[in-house]
Amino acid sequence: MTKNELSEKMGLGGKAVLLVAAAAVLLAGILYWSKNAEPVQSQSVVAARSFDATTAAASADGSQARLPAEVSGKAMSAQTFSEFETRLSREAIPEGERVFLTSQVALFCESYKPRGQLAAERENASSQMVAESFGDRFCKDYTEGGLAAQQEKLLKLPGNDRVLDAYSFVTALYEGAGSGTADGRREAMTAAQHLEKVMLSDHAGSEGVVAAEALQQVAYVAPRVAKLAQSHSWSLSDAELAEAQLIAAQMHSCKRYGGCGANEVITMHLCGTQKTCKPGATAETVWRETNSPQLIAAALAIYQAQRTGW
Repeated sequence: MTKNELSEKMGLGGKAVLLVAAAAVLLAGILYWSKNAEPVQSQSVVAARSFDATTAAASADGSQARLPAEVSGKAMSAQTFSEFETRLSREAIPEGERVFLTSQVALFCESYKPRGQLAAERENASSQMVAESFGDRFCKDYTEGGLAAQQEKLLKLPGNDRVLDAYSFVTALYEGAGSGTADGRREAMTAAQHLEKVMLSDHAGSEGVVAAEALQQVAYVAPRVAKLAQSHSWSLSDAELAEAQLIAAQMHSCKRYGGCGANEVITMHLCGTQKTCKPGATAETVWRETNSPQLIAAALAIYQAQRTGW
């Protein structure tokens, strides 16, 4: 099903649909999820037995599972916004990926500062201060309003852009799941199945993260992931497996574009929303402190399976 067909079914113009998806993703930091939406039921059957690590890189409790190392010099590992722009200009990537990555950076710079309270009064004050210290340096040469500009660029991407395609199906997923009708649920399932293919593609770029975030919001587990869970007898719910899918997609993004090491923008964005960050924190340490060892080991297993062609 094409983006135009999806738009027509929902009674909205293509640009309006995409603007809803773009604003939700870029302004909220994670994908918007309607309070009235229902979970999209995948065909997963997760064995409720103890975690059985047969994944080569993981220990029985997941504590030794290692996330992929980043490649130095990548755009998202830059230490200032201008350095990020320079590095990104040298990347041979589709325009949609440029827009997505720039949007992530713009989101950080437009949201890292305190809003209405002193840092010392917030429950996650120390974690916020780590992010704000980095932000003072990184965002010094950032011009406010860049996030809105990236949203406009998103709407002007060519129709065959993979990031644009992913956003259109995200919108269809949310609209369908939130409709409360049988037709809407079928529409949501069609969109979820498309996003599943995007997420698990071995050449997925930023669109894989877009797809994984959406599927995590509706607790949709890809059949291949469900099969992997059964083979390892993981004691994880569908919601936890959907979270593992998302972390695996984020691992791919870290490996490809950077930003997840100490004092790097994706890590600092996580620190701004969590309570666990200390100086020297990485995306990996945040994920480990906010998820169970079993879930992290599952994420790594999904990541490895995707890289090796399942």
